[in-house]
Amino acid sequence: MKFTDRAAAGRALAGRLQHYAGRDNTLVLALPPGGVPVAVEVARNLEAPLDVLLARKLPAELGVPPGAVTQRIVILVDDGLASGATMRAAAAAVRRLQARRIVIALPVAAAGTCAALRGEVDELLCLRDLAQGRSVEDGYEDFSLPSDEQLCRLLRNGTCSRAPHEPS
Repeated sequence: MKFTDRAAAGRALAGRLQHYAGRDNTLVLALPPGGVPVAVEVARNLEAPLDVLLARKLPAELGVPPGAVTQRIVILVDDGLASGATMRAAAAAVRRLQARRIVIALPVAAAGTCAALRGEVDELLCLRDLAQGRSVEDGYEDFSLPSDEQLCRLLRNGTCSRAPHEPS
C-alpha cells in the first residue's frame, strides 16, 4: 500500500508519534527537500517546533547550532531511506550536540537500513518496509518534489522556528 503523497505520510507518522505531542522539549528536524512536507505535518500535529537540517553523507559537513538541539527530544524526519547514509550523518550530528533523545521517523525505508540504524538512535519508527530492490519512490503514488517556492511556503505556514541551518 502506497502513501498518496508526502503530506499524507507525515500525518500517518504523526499519528504514531503522539506520545511526543505537546512537549516543550521536542524539536522536529526535516531533511530536505523530500522530508520537509513530511516533517511539516509531523510538527503541526505534535505542536512542535520545526527546523530544517541540511545534512550530507559526511558528518564533517553537517552543522546545526548546539542550543537548538541540546537536551531536546529530536525527531529526524525524511520521506524515506534507501542506504541511510545521510540520516546516519544527521543522527551522529545531533548526538554530538547532546540531544536528550534521538528519534528517526520515516514513512518508508529498506528493512535492512532500519535494522542497521536502530542501534544508533533511541527510537526508530518506520511505517512501511520497502521490498528488496524497491526505491523510496515506490512507497508513494505522488513522489514529485516540491519546488523551492513550495518548500518556503510550507516552512512559512508550518511551525518553523528559524531559518534553515546550513552546513558549517
